[in-house]
Amino acid sequence: MKNIIHSAHLIAKNFTNIFFPAQCIACASYLEDPHIFCNQCILTIPTESSLYCTVCEKRLSSFTVCHSSPLDAIGYATSYHISLIRDLIHLYKYEQVTSLCHDLGTILISYLNTSGLLPFLASKKNDVVVAPIPLHPLRERTRGFNQAKLIANLIAKHYHLPLHDILVRTQNNPPQAQMKSREKRIKNAEHLFSLKQKTTHLIKNKTILLVDDVATSCSTLLSAAEILKRNGAKKVIGIVLAKG
Repeated sequence: MKNIIHSAHLIAKNFTNIFFPAQCIACASYLEDPHIFCNQCILTIPTESSLYCTVCEKRLSSFTVCHSSPLDAIGYATSYHISLIRDLIHLYKYEQVTSLCHDLGTILISYLNTSGLLPFLASKKNDVVVAPIPLHPLRERTRGFNQAKLIANLIAKHYHLPLHDILVRTQNNPPQAQMKSREKRIKNAEHLFSLKQKTTHLIKNKTILLVDDVATSCSTLLSAAEILKRNGAKKVIGIVLAKG
């Protein structure tokens, strides 16, 4: 693991080297684009193995509603405090290394396979929809892409689920990462979203897998979940790459 983290720091210093990598940055085995890790090394990254209640933070062995909340449960694949993860997400979001979505998506899918969510997905597959947390249009134009949507697309394809980009971000608030307290994050996430016109039928009585890259207080996910529930969604589960 130390060798992988060291390699990630080298990437951060010279990120252009990973646009078309020929070798795994951890073990130097040869790769096919667009990955930077081989299948063996990516599995050495520590991941969680369960969902959590968003109210009491209790670990859930399977998908069950623990406490009433717009966000019925949340799953974090890993921790943003792991330097490797933090470096990769920074490169992905802020240096526009979009090819990293494949490796980050693989980490998230690996987590989902052990999270206790798969039996639920298998039994309710026709009633499950994947939806990304949107960026404000101005921020998406500046960045050039929505990092959550790219990852959500990989999840939808892997599990053969429909992807619906149904939410609109109506306020161009400062990023949650700039908010230094839970209270400020909650305030910053109020009234952030609306539902796109003529999309209510896509979520009516459905379970929504709401995908984002990083969550700290869950305020953004909760704000989005409130809109989805208000418009007929049956359940909303947050699916996040890293817990901040």
